[in-house]
This record gives sequence, C-alpha cells and structure tokens, in this order.
Amino acid sequence: MSGRYSTRGHADFDPLLERTEDREEAPATSSRQAIRLSAWQERRAKELIAAHLGSGLSIARLARECSLSRSHFSRAFHGSTGVSPHQWLTRQRIEHAKRLLLDDLLITRIAQDCGFADQAHFSRVFTRLVGLSPSRWRLGLLRGKGIARERCPSGATCRSG
Repeated sequence: MSGRYSTRGHADFDPLLERTEDREEAPATSSRQAIRLSAWQERRAKELIAAHLGSGLSIARLARECSLSRSHFSRAFHGSTGVSPHQWLTRQRIEHAKRLLLDDLLITRIAQDCGFADQAHFSRVFTRLVGLSPSRWRLGLLRGKGIARERCPSGATCRSG
C-alpha cells in the first residue's frame, strides 16, 4: 500500500469510499467544461430577446422559458453564443438602432425604442460598439458614403458596408 488508505481488496469496504477513491484516481477534467443551450433553448432565448429589445427582460424570465436556473442559463448562453445574455441583448439593440437610424426618427426616440435609459446612455454604448456616435453614423449614411465603421474584436476600427 502506498501510505494512502485503500478499500480495494477488502470484502467489507464502504461503497461510498470506493466511489470517492475512484474520483481521486480519475484523470483531472476541467470543471469549466463548455455548457451549452440545446437548439430549442438557444432559439427561444434569442426570440425572446428580439421581441423585447425596447423593454425590460430579466435573466430570470429567459431562464424560466428555457427551463433552467438563472446561473445555469447564463453559463449555457455564454457557452452557446460566446457572449453573456446582456451582451447579446445590447448588440441586438444596437443592430435595431442602426435600422432605425436609416429613417428620420429623432435619436432620443430611437434610444427609447431600443430600450436604453436615455439618449446619453444610448450614444455611449453605440459609440463604444460601432466606433461612431449615432448622429455621425447616420450622417455618413446620408452622405451616400455608406460607412458603418465598427470596432473589431481587437479594439481597432474596421470598415464594413
């Protein structure tokens, strides 16, 4: 024996101890293995988010609709999409705002319709994600340049459009 208590070879061992020992001898696996939503859960979560861009939508409701706890839902959503539910919602709101900016709606109205607290909050988030303020982004489109500069994942500015 290697100095460690072993139940192997004993007729009267405790099965619980054997299971514990087997776990200790098993190869170490990451406790942070990728947890993912099932296809229906991911689809349902994205549908709910899309339907509630301008209103409040809680993690609790999303989790309930997917039959998961809040913490498990958040981890699984991130595992499926690569971003948190809040980040997904924010990105979808910005994409919706871009579509609304094609019309002549007031930016304060767009901010409200997209679920932002106020125009200043909307402008900060839009600028951080797109690289231009909403009014400059709209102006670039109106001038016929079709520019929609967005931040690349690396933080640099990319051109698209």
